[in-house]
Amino acid sequence: MAADLANGDARAVSSPDDPATLPREPHERLQWARRNAGYVTATDAAVAMGAGITSYISHENGHRRFRNVAEHYAKHFRISLAWLLVGEGHPRARTLGQEIDLETPEIQAQMQTFYEWLKFRAGKSPTT
Repeated sequence: MAADLANGDARAVSSPDDPATLPREPHERLQWARRNAGYVTATDAAVAMGAGITSYISHENGHRRFRNVAEHYAKHFRISLAWLLVGEGHPRARTLGQEIDLETPEIQAQMQTFYEWLKFRAGKSPTT
């Protein structure tokens, strides 16, 4: 069954808003994060991250610990590092600043321009 999970499964992804359905073990949380990010297979996720396929699959199957690369996985899947490692908090518990930091420099520049425009608009008048 673990190999099926790592190589792709068609099971529905549990809701992050229902803690009772969230996985309890780190490797299960990694599988959840991968599926929730839209990757059907562990191989697809590993390739997208530039991670070693065999190592990543071993992490998802629970055969190898992944604490040394957990931050990379959490950033790529846009989940909380604390949740991935120890199940603490909410999978998506991030501040807006943390989300922005995950974006490419091009997207960050666009966001900055938009933010400045919003500030300008807010200063014009309440009706515009």
